[in-house]
Amino acid sequence: MEYTKLSSYKFKKGKFISPWNEFMNPVDDNKSWTYGRLPEYIWIALIFHKYGRQEGFKRLSPILYIIKDKTSLTHIRMSDFLLASEAEKECIFNALFDNAGLECLAPLTVVITGEIDSMFALKFTNSMLIEERVKIIQDCMQKVMGHQSNEATDIRYIPLVYSIICGKLHVMKEQGDMLFKYQLVEHSSEEMRMIRPLVRSSELMLLTMEKANDTYLDVFWSAISELTECDLYIMGFDKERADTKKYYVFVKDIFGYFQQLYEACDPLDKRMKVLFGIATYSFKRLEEAENHNLYSVCSATG
Repeated sequence: MEYTKLSSYKFKKGKFISPWNEFMNPVDDNKSWTYGRLPEYIWIALIFHKYGRQEGFKRLSPILYIIKDKTSLTHIRMSDFLLASEAEKECIFNALFDNAGLECLAPLTVVITGEIDSMFALKFTNSMLIEERVKIIQDCMQKVMGHQSNEATDIRYIPLVYSIICGKLHVMKEQGDMLFKYQLVEHSSEEMRMIRPLVRSSELMLLTMEKANDTYLDVFWSAISELTECDLYIMGFDKERADTKKYYVFVKDIFGYFQQLYEACDPLDKRMKVLFGIATYSFKRLEEAENHNLYSVCSATG
């Protein structure tokens, strides 16, 4: 086996990037699950929240096929619904109304008001109080914030299926068979240990086919932030009783020894330079904690 040489790494923004990771770009915030994709699929989350898993799948299936057969949409994000033509929007909203119901999607009108989309607001406004609508959205989102949770995977499965039935995404037969079984098998089944990761990894492939709608995301999070109160969280820690000064002096002596060894033996060795740089950073953090007594602190955030 030929090992990767240090010279092939690239130094970017204080980090050494390997040749492989140079091409593995992290997911942008506007395409991350919690901030970017959950707001787009919140309508799916609300259906599962109201009807449960099995009934939710039954109600979502006709919605997907109506959108596929009667519109030109290649994605089922809420922002795509709002940008569709008037005729297509009416078709989509009727499908949602007939299969999900008025009460299920009424909470979304606190986000998609008449100013944002009058057709949606008129279609799904009812007598539910604003506080009730906000509470439903909050409860719904709290369950699916974790992108690897069972509930979040159920939601991610729906746009994946839509891309497959539209012919936008192709999978091997074995994978297709596993994905088909997903909605039929309970999460407690041993099979799900293989199927769930397949759903999540396949859904991530959709990110290369779509462009995030920043305008819709701004509208969604602005509305949510204005309608929800900030909770105060306080964390308390017991005072450090260990002899930290003694430990700090001990580590400082060792660090000084390695520094002299590095300077005396081979100060031009690139690998040693990287390792010693990491060690220096770690020691500086320890020194900062010791000098400013940061071992035990309390913080409060809203």
